[in-house]
Amino acid sequence: MADQQPKFVSPPEGLWILDDTGKNLEFMSEEELDRNSIKATDHTIPRETSAEVIAKYLSTLTPHQKKMQDKLRDLGWNDSAIHNLLTILEDAQRYNCAKLRQKGYTESEIQRLDALGNQNLMDFSHLKRGLTSKADEDYRLQLYLLDEVKRRRRAMLGEE
Repeated sequence: MADQQPKFVSPPEGLWILDDTGKNLEFMSEEELDRNSIKATDHTIPRETSAEVIAKYLSTLTPHQKKMQDKLRDLGWNDSAIHNLLTILEDAQRYNCAKLRQKGYTESEIQRLDALGNQNLMDFSHLKRGLTSKADEDYRLQLYLLDEVKRRRRAMLGEE
């Protein structure tokens, strides 16, 4: 009997997502995801963010984000693309902060690690627009985002 290994129980399938407050994580099972998903049809076209929403967002940037916005504009980026990139990075930061809350970190520790995650942004000068095809630009952007989000996870959570 001492030789018996505990039976492995696989974790449930699903995702940890930000809750409605954007500060905490909640688990959503694969069943819930399926139940809550919107089936794509010819009638459901992704909506683009309105120019008013983008302008309002860009008017509230932090000095660090404003500097990034200026550099991206110099690389040929339009406001919609800048908005998209910055909100993706913000969402990654919010997720990392929520993960720290889940691990029991205090708000002051989370703020310190959040600031650390926002430091030393990876160089993005290679993301100049208009030099290659749209597909190549999108591919390079996805690679950049993957590397930048990994860097932030390492800095804040010590994991990839």
